[in-house]
Parts: sequence; C-alpha cells; structure tokens
Amino acid sequence: MSLANCCFKELNREKRRTALLPLSRAMKVLLTNAVHTYTWILIFLWELEHKPAAMEPQDCVASHDVPVAILQKKILSAKSPEDKARFEKELDELIQAREIVRDAVHQIVEKCTDSPEQAQQVLKGKSSAYSSEKYKEVVEYFKKKGFNWHDPKYQTALQHLYVFANLLEEKVPVERIKAAIDEVSINLKKERVEGTASPQH
Repeated sequence: MSLANCCFKELNREKRRTALLPLSRAMKVLLTNAVHTYTWILIFLWELEHKPAAMEPQDCVASHDVPVAILQKKILSAKSPEDKARFEKELDELIQAREIVRDAVHQIVEKCTDSPEQAQQVLKGKSSAYSSEKYKEVVEYFKKKGFNWHDPKYQTALQHLYVFANLLEEKVPVERIKAAIDEVSINLKKERVEGTASPQH
C-alpha cells in the first residue's frame, strides 16, 4: 500500500471515530489529526531524502552480512563504470576473505582432532567453555595471527570462534590449538605471497 493510501485510510478512520461528536468538535479533531498526519509525511520524506549512506541497507540482514549488502547496494547505485568496478572488486575481496576464514578454521579443527568424526563433533557441537581463561587465550591468539575481526574483511571470524570452545571441551591442549593456528596462518601467508607474485616473462 502506498504512503498516500495509508494516510487517506487513517483520515477515513478518524472520520468514523468522530462521526458521533458535535460538528464543531468533530471538525477540530479531524483538522488536528490531518495536521499530524501531514507533519508525519513531511518528516518521513525528509528522512528518506537525507538518509545517510551509513544507514543502508534498509533490508533485514544478519549483522555479519551487512558489509556484503552495503557493497551490493553501492554496485547497484554506482554513478560510473569506474565506481561500479571498484565496488565489485571490494565485494570479491570480501567474499574471498570470508572463504579464507572458513577454510582456515576447518583446517585448524582437522589438525587438532584425531578423526573425521571428532572434527565434525567440534564443528557442530555447542560448548559452555566460552568464559574460561583458556578460551580467551586461544581466541586472542587466533586474532593476533591474522584473523582480526575488527577488520571488516575478517568480521565473519566471530562466527567461527565457537569451535575453539568446542576444541577445549574435547580436552584438546591449548598448545596444540596454537600450533595448528600457527601452521595454518603460515600456509596462508605463503599462498598470499605466491598469489601476488607476478610471473616473469
């Protein structure tokens, strides 16, 4: 339903409410409500016109998907081919970073467990070890080794921290978890270096 139809509907509702009132009082109530409705329309239109870019997107999305949704909106509203290409590149880099984080966490779990079944248990389980000092030590180490979730690119790392609580629940030693984090982060750095090295002609 359009905004105008909503407003007319509201005014008609007020007319029915005031039908049994004395004429002078009914007119006063109707005029007052009409002014309030018109004022609300002006405020709504002003906010719509002056809405800052930081408020987009308006759609309901999960918090970790907001950066992706914002870039998608920017791509659709880009004013030049150059802007569109830049936003598309940023979106590709963001999606790649999310995949890197997910794959890294899976590799860490595989290196910290002794069977595929145990690995699946860690990836799907729910632990209560979040408040332990060991958990805090491990996640800070994970963050320090290249998965800083304060960087929007690696914000989805927060989604995967539960696996460290699950590893601790499985009695995996902290040092083994840290060693797996070290190994995976070193391999990732090597891959990045190899990926950015340009071939010699």
